[in-house]
Amino acid sequence: MAIIETNLKQICKLVTDGTHDSPKLQPEGIPFIKGKHISNGFIDFANSDFITFEDHLEVIKRSKPEYGDTLFANIGTIGSTAFVGTDSEFSIKNIALFKPNPEKVDPKYLYYLVTSPVFQNHFKLSRSGAAQPFISLGTLRSRTFRCESDLTQQVKIASTLSAFDDLIENNTRRIQILEEMAQRIYREWFVHFRYPGHENEKLVDSGTKLGMIPEGWNIGTFDDLISFSNGYAFKSKELLKEESDECYRIFKMGQIKKGGGFDASKTKSYIKKDRCVGLDRYVLKSGDILMSMTDMKASVALLGHTALLNVDDRYILNQRVGLIRPNNSVSVSYPYLYLLTNSKPFIDDIRSRANSGVQVNLSTSGIKKTNVAIPPQEVNERFDVLSHPKFELIVNLQHENDLLIQTRDLLLPKLISGQIDVSDLDIGIGVRS
Repeated sequence: MAIIETNLKQICKLVTDGTHDSPKLQPEGIPFIKGKHISNGFIDFANSDFITFEDHLEVIKRSKPEYGDTLFANIGTIGSTAFVGTDSEFSIKNIALFKPNPEKVDPKYLYYLVTSPVFQNHFKLSRSGAAQPFISLGTLRSRTFRCESDLTQQVKIASTLSAFDDLIENNTRRIQILEEMAQRIYREWFVHFRYPGHENEKLVDSGTKLGMIPEGWNIGTFDDLISFSNGYAFKSKELLKEESDECYRIFKMGQIKKGGGFDASKTKSYIKKDRCVGLDRYVLKSGDILMSMTDMKASVALLGHTALLNVDDRYILNQRVGLIRPNNSVSVSYPYLYLLTNSKPFIDDIRSRANSGVQVNLSTSGIKKTNVAIPPQEVNERFDVLSHPKFELIVNLQHENDLLIQTRDLLLPKLISGQIDVSDLDIGIGVRS
């Protein structure tokens, strides 16, 4: 291996950043990607903001992301990275853009280099700012670091790590498909009321905002189906930034995706288990549903949405996140509750009772009194037979991804630093597609 001292200016055609302005956000248009939308190598287009095409044209005068570039959050959430693996148009804000020089560095190797702990820690020492930390473009361009100079070796290293990311991406797509299948079944049964046996039932007026419901169904409150509790108010001085076997992960609202879902990569805080004596009721289990109870008034996106946890005894619940568990006699289970809490009618209704200020807040009582249509036990049991296996598979795929990420992250610094020699690896080096 040929490890050299270099800098980004020497191995990139361009090191720049996104707009510092704030174009008006739109419900649709060109994706407007910020630091919060990149993590674990991927760009979260599904939960992005949007701007008009005209504003996009202004932004890309400064920086136009293209296939093969690397994104690096240099303002706010410093260190989040993503590889641009698409030719689709999008704009960036508060993100540095690295365009590799293909004669000096393999594009995927550059991405893994920037992701490596050695690179990250090296540059984070140079950050400035208090309220909003940042790393200047001058520092990014000029500060030296060590990396492999041989392109063949770079491709071998990148291909080894890419094999893990390809599996992670494939599992992520499968998870998305399974969730979409479950959502379609939920809408068919509980929104359009086309479930087995519906042919013999007529619709009647519920007398609530829920409108018409099948005869034989009941109108109740969310409280009739669940047990609900709020998280614990941990002291910030007790929280750690690094994980260990003696720690719980802190579950915060930032781990809930816009539109619903769990993003484990957003876990940033940890606490020693010996500081949690007597807090067993806040320790989370697989199948727990976690609801965001707070959001910013200017951009309400998370309020009321939920995440479904996929692991036992690794997370403990922070304040302003609600814990929902099934508790009823009509066989309503966690798949139904997860799909219900992320459905538009439920979200619209629950937000109508939010307390509004600079922040928008849901109260425990406001959540519990949300009206719901309660199907008969037989319908719930038949739905669970269809939905539960899909969610079990989702949990298994998420576990598999966790293991792949852990293995990749163990290998990454060793490969980048040359501790593992890839010289003798035969991985069929060729042109990247």
